[in-house]
Amino acid sequence: MNKLSLLIILLAALWGCQSKSGKAKISGELTNAGNDTIYLYGTDELTNLMDTVYVTNNEFSHSLETDTLASGVLLFTKSNKKIPFYFNKGDKVTLSGDLEHPVIQGNVPNEQLTAFLQSIRYGSAPQSEQLKQAEAFIRSNTDSKVCVYIIKNYFLKAENPDYKKIKELIGVLTGPMRDDPYIYSLSEQIDKQSQLAVGNVAPYFSLPDVNGKRVARSDIKDKYILLNFWASWSTHSRKEYASLRKLHKTYGSKSNFTQIGISVDVDKETWKLAVKADTLNWQQLCDLGGWESPTVKQFMVRALPTYYLLAPDGKIVLQSNKSSAVEAKLKELLTK
Repeated sequence: MNKLSLLIILLAALWGCQSKSGKAKISGELTNAGNDTIYLYGTDELTNLMDTVYVTNNEFSHSLETDTLASGVLLFTKSNKKIPFYFNKGDKVTLSGDLEHPVIQGNVPNEQLTAFLQSIRYGSAPQSEQLKQAEAFIRSNTDSKVCVYIIKNYFLKAENPDYKKIKELIGVLTGPMRDDPYIYSLSEQIDKQSQLAVGNVAPYFSLPDVNGKRVARSDIKDKYILLNFWASWSTHSRKEYASLRKLHKTYGSKSNFTQIGISVDVDKETWKLAVKADTLNWQQLCDLGGWESPTVKQFMVRALPTYYLLAPDGKIVLQSNKSSAVEAKLKELLTK
């Protein structure tokens, strides 16, 4: 073999090693995916946008840079479907099946995640069954990164999160998992979130209304207060407006009830236009701080809409992301 041939072989080998090192490939062929745009997020799906991927005729493919096992979320923009997945260097992650019931393969965490999602019928099982399966998974897989996803999406997002149970489940994780930066941050978050549990006094707030006048929680006496966190750019928020207008029409005239919208907007004119266009005829507040607003942080708002129902003594009666839950609670409290 001559020197030139040997050099070509060596260069090809080096190139092959470099192309595999630090790279993971994710591809999918999903029925009903059609032609779509996917936003690929890292662990924090609110802010950590990693890339944009395009789906053509139900298929997509993308490469990711990574040096260690990491997690991500695929957001299909047309259906708003979110699919979590895990990837490591050298992995070939595949998604197959139906968009609503994807089979995720390519490494152990993805296969564990798929098995869990199948056990709860991809979220169609009753919440009690989902939590039962979620706890069983965590106790049987104490060193799996999937535990983080399950704690966050099934225990923290339950209608009335059991923070004692969440702390207990974090406690059964192996040492390396408890040392994971996200789990450590999650533990701190849970400590803060537990202060917002039903029965605790809600945080104090003071915010300007559309005319610049400040409104404080302590200004409102002897009333149930419904706080609605929303934003003009949030499609989920706007889908709930009809329900909120119905609540305002039903209970707005009662002397012991008031409704307050708190916006996560950052532009004053956009916020005010949305208030007017969507006929939000109850008190609207906004400090234009967005996600960095002290009030938004105090109430640990991580998704829109978010509702808090406060009793006349300032204690939290209900925390939910669904107007139907608010409507049921108000019916129970205000129609006696």
